[in-house]
Amino acid sequence: MRTIIIASARRPPAIVRFLLSAVIVFVVYFMAGTVFGLIGSTPLARAVYASVLLLMLLWSFSALLFSLDQVRSPLLDAAGLPLDTQTWRDAAAGLGFGVAAVSVVVVVVAIGGTVRFEFTGLHPVAFLLSFWALVAAALVEELVFRGYPLHRLIEAIGAPAAVTITSCLFGLAHLRNPHASLVGAINTAAIGALLAITYVRTRALWLSWGIHFGWNLALGLGYGLVVSGYSEFSAAITGTLGGPQWLTGGDYGIEASVTSTIVILVLILVLRVLVKQRPAPEVVITGRPSRIVPEPTDGPKPGIQ
Repeated sequence: MRTIIIASARRPPAIVRFLLSAVIVFVVYFMAGTVFGLIGSTPLARAVYASVLLLMLLWSFSALLFSLDQVRSPLLDAAGLPLDTQTWRDAAAGLGFGVAAVSVVVVVVAIGGTVRFEFTGLHPVAFLLSFWALVAAALVEELVFRGYPLHRLIEAIGAPAAVTITSCLFGLAHLRNPHASLVGAINTAAIGALLAITYVRTRALWLSWGIHFGWNLALGLGYGLVVSGYSEFSAAITGTLGGPQWLTGGDYGIEASVTSTIVILVLILVLRVLVKQRPAPEVVITGRPSRIVPEPTDGPKPGIQ
């Protein structure tokens, strides 16, 4: 069991810390986006953009945890990124779930429509840069939508409402992507709920990151398909889907398809059964330990997560 050490119980209200983190996210994206705009859209640029975002968010959330949340134990633990043996099991399991879910969607599309793959030649540098961009981008989005802001919102209003709000924001954020659609936003919000549930169940971000990364990895590098409207991640194989838009998702990709809607809902049910609730971290405030006992529901009680 993890232990979170708090120097003082005198902290700003959780909703204030949430709102401050939201402002920081906006500023970080603006600054990283400015850098990305200067270097152009290339595999290297995407890798740099994701890396800059990741480093800035890790530093910013660590600063909030230390200064406002008064955390004095390892900050990565408090941020939902503990590094232990369970980390690798969660990440590997999530990777398998993500790849399997995308593969099921592709098989269904192949049955109801057409799927074609063309080998365009392996470009090692582009492949490695795209791979890293997907690794970092998935962790960035987990930190933003399932990391510090979600933790503080759970502390302020409880898990069900916090998961609902952040999942809807996750869907709305993807409306800025190329060829975005309402179905795509709804599916993305559903994926956000799935990923948030895994955080609430495991008290860590590694399983949700694994699912997120595995999904995008299979789509972009594995099958050479469009990832949330972006088609720049294919570095060896280019995939083409044929069939009605409700089946394939059209130009936005399979994430805007009814096929994905069904698979995502099934995956939520499967994960709710397979992923058991883990005990909350023990919180120690000025030397006085107080165990946070999980409620019978999926939501953790207020406290540092």
